[in-house]
Amino acid sequence: MATRNPSFNLLREECRARYNWVATMRVPSLGSLNLVTALVLIGALVFLSACAERGQLAQAPGNTPFWFEPRANQQLDEQVAKLLAKEAAVVVLRASLQGPIDHYDLPVLVNRLRQAESSLPVLLYTWNSRYLAKGNRSGKEIMRWLAQESTLQMTSLKGTPMPSFGDVMNPDYRRRTVEAIVKALEQSGVDGIAVDLAVRTPRFRPKPLAERCAAHPEFCEQYAQGMDTLFASLDTALGERPLLYNGLWNFGEGMIDDQIELLKHADAAIVEYFGMNPREKAHSFSQDILPYLEVMQHLKAEKQLFVFGRGPWTYTNYQEDYLWQRYLYCAFLLAKQKNTLFKYHASFQVPAHAGRSGGLDVYADWRLDLGEPEGAYQLKKGLYIRKFEKGMVVVAPDDGEGGTLTLDASFYTPEGKRVQRAINLSPGEGQLLFKQRLNRKSASHVIDVQSADSPLSHWQGAQLIQDGERVPYVRLSKVKKTLEGEHDLLLNPVRSLHMPATVNLKIRLREPGARVLLIAEVDDPKRRTPWVVIELAPPKKVRLKEKGNPVLFRTPTSENARFWPYLPGPPLTPGQWQELKIEGNKLSSRFRFQRWSHIRFVGAVDVMSVSVSN
Repeated sequence: MATRNPSFNLLREECRARYNWVATMRVPSLGSLNLVTALVLIGALVFLSACAERGQLAQAPGNTPFWFEPRANQQLDEQVAKLLAKEAAVVVLRASLQGPIDHYDLPVLVNRLRQAESSLPVLLYTWNSRYLAKGNRSGKEIMRWLAQESTLQMTSLKGTPMPSFGDVMNPDYRRRTVEAIVKALEQSGVDGIAVDLAVRTPRFRPKPLAERCAAHPEFCEQYAQGMDTLFASLDTALGERPLLYNGLWNFGEGMIDDQIELLKHADAAIVEYFGMNPREKAHSFSQDILPYLEVMQHLKAEKQLFVFGRGPWTYTNYQEDYLWQRYLYCAFLLAKQKNTLFKYHASFQVPAHAGRSGGLDVYADWRLDLGEPEGAYQLKKGLYIRKFEKGMVVVAPDDGEGGTLTLDASFYTPEGKRVQRAINLSPGEGQLLFKQRLNRKSASHVIDVQSADSPLSHWQGAQLIQDGERVPYVRLSKVKKTLEGEHDLLLNPVRSLHMPATVNLKIRLREPGARVLLIAEVDDPKRRTPWVVIELAPPKKVRLKEKGNPVLFRTPTSENARFWPYLPGPPLTPGQWQELKIEGNKLSSRFRFQRWSHIRFVGAVDVMSVSVSN
């Protein structure tokens, strides 16, 4: 697997220059080759073969693939960029080419990620066979021309054009698509392309094309040939820049094997629905996990596979979600190779449009080190087991009966519980077991407000105040409506089963209309909402509202937003510095606190310190 380093772009230009030089050389006949000329040619060919290896998708130090859609470009600020620099192996951005201000245009976001981690590959989200009118993200911006080009659109069984589907069998359509994608790539400055909804043979989905396949079987074959040619053209146009596609789906017999054919012209593929499809109620290990484990085991070393475990869109409590994530992660580890990566979420959006976790969420389990695997997984009495240098994973399929595993030594769970003699697993349960008890690090998290490199110092309407011998602080001013959420900080981006529950603040309101909003993730006994807002504001003569607009991380409120519960916090006195210690476990008897998500400063607020602790 090729590994990107900071000199990747220089190497890419050097590859191109050497290629052009070799291509224009006048090569003498074999009989007249002298030793020096032969060595020069051999050296050039060796260099070009090394350049060809750069076409593989590089990988940053992190071990998590991020493919996400920000609701607003300003979500990707300096704090999020640093989080991704630490956690990400690759980032796919489904973001608008233009932001509300220059600071959040897509090329700026790409550069921000590179500044945080120079080796991080950033790929641009696009379609190559579809056009969806909804949304305003890069896929629509790149392919919007298709809606006006009826001659390049697929036709229905009745012969009418379908604006949502491009005619991949048409050479003119393929040319226009490749040109549009390459143009967007150059404009945004990304490293490569990630193609969504790339169905090779539409026997099962999407429905309008599947209907044509059913009526005219030869259409399916012609469509598949068109997709192969389109991917080959994209591969050629991109050169050494990586090409990723979604994906591998198990919607019908033979579909996974058919989708793998596109890997001949791509560097990596993703599994979109590992464990479940959130749109559907039914799921099973045999249909939604095991087929992908077989792909992982036989994946060519030069290719990569990104496996996205999926959570439900219906309400689950915090522990249910976390343990389902653990089950899917353990299932992934059964066949994990060096060229396979895992992430879990309910929705690719940030924040999730449904379910608990979205495209930016990270789970502490992924940071745990089991060491290298010791062979392939085994099936014993209904349980799947794989041993590692530092422990093992055990999985009880959700469509099985569970079981008991006899242990020949003591093991420890990630939470430090000792397990001896045997362990019982229920259907749909996965367990990470370690030979040694893990060192449990402090969950405290301090956000450095006073540093010149603080994320707050990059905000619009923010100023670092260093007033003589006084402690520095950040002065915030009101921002315009289009930048609502600009003054948001992540508090606990990494989820675990036991989260710190106390937020510590030192703040000052400079005007009566200013306020601070704390967003907590909770369990709701009525199973309605996973989020509540704690409002810190001056005392009011009237009762505080019990519901209000959602406070989505760094995102302006939409017109159709559902209300969230609001809870009163300690009252604040404008003009005075106040130190606050807000304990999540004491907020309300209506909800059970689980995690601090983020904090929003509204209006004229001075901020001296922010931290989260046990």
